[in-house]
Amino acid sequence: MIIAIKRILVLFFMTIFIASCSGGGGSDTPLETGDTGDTGDTGDTGDTGDTGDTGDTGGTEETGGTEETGGTAQVVVTGQVTTFPESSSTTSSIVRRLPAPVAELQRSAQFLANNTTEEDTSIDATDMVPARSMVSLCELTDTECTDPVATVKSDENGNWEADCEDFRTWLVENSLLATDAEESACITAIKALGKLQVKALVVKETRDENGDIVTGSDGNPVLKAIAIQSIADPEDVDENGVPNPTKVNPIVHRVTKSIIGQIEQAKEDLQETVNNLTEAGLPQSTVDILSAQIDTQLDQLVIALAETITQVIEDSEDDVFTIPDGSTFDDVVADTESEYEVNVAASS
Repeated sequence: MIIAIKRILVLFFMTIFIASCSGGGGSDTPLETGDTGDTGDTGDTGDTGDTGDTGDTGGTEETGGTEETGGTAQVVVTGQVTTFPESSSTTSSIVRRLPAPVAELQRSAQFLANNTTEEDTSIDATDMVPARSMVSLCELTDTECTDPVATVKSDENGNWEADCEDFRTWLVENSLLATDAEESACITAIKALGKLQVKALVVKETRDENGDIVTGSDGNPVLKAIAIQSIADPEDVDENGVPNPTKVNPIVHRVTKSIIGQIEQAKEDLQETVNNLTEAGLPQSTVDILSAQIDTQLDQLVIALAETITQVIEDSEDDVFTIPDGSTFDDVVADTESEYEVNVAASS
């Protein structure tokens, strides 16, 4: 699926430039990129999520009724952050993928005693534990997540939610919402952003190879931070208009990171191609306009790929981290967290 996304990216941008260059006329050429905007119209079809809007309207008003009771703003996106446990001792050698009614038995000493003879060969979502974190929501085209549209915190159970007020400041600053706009207008503006990148920053204590907490010269634990990504959809709601939770964990992160990376690479390749168009004889004025339209075209592409991205994320939820021969649960966790680690000072 990831390869399919990459191919679509290449074909999409080739279409843009073929349309742009075949116009042949200096000032008319930029206007033809508008034809590519028609591809964006395909994205508009993705906006048939507007049909979802109709359902959302019903759901929104119902939730709005809840708002009158609870006195809180309507939640637009929600989710749960989970990450690796501190040590395999919390999940060691138990049979995976148990039916829900049996989940409680995982905490039973007798159950563990009866099921510790089978070694784990993989790590899946059931091994993850809830985590407190700082959650940033960004546009998919903001691949580095440098300009969050909203920032919230997850609780001790890893649960987080973002309502209209969490987005309002950014929407107003970017002229996407009037200062005194009502909540319904705010929600519409949020949904117009499309799918959002979710970036959770989880701070953990560093542990040595024996699983012991590492302390600094001051005697305090040495902390590390790992970034975990996922993708949320403001249009994804249940039959009552309540947002379906977004799963944010290391397993989904692998695929999300790949998708974001493909978008970033496409952006860089497109910019390089645009820069080389001058040598191909295209007027500089046209090249400048094409360069200015890169983000717009990228937005249209993300809309066109919406269903594909959703499917890729859903498929990834059942993926696992394989534990290679000679390695342990803790080895895989340590290696993966090292890859996901970010500089705490730089991120704060």
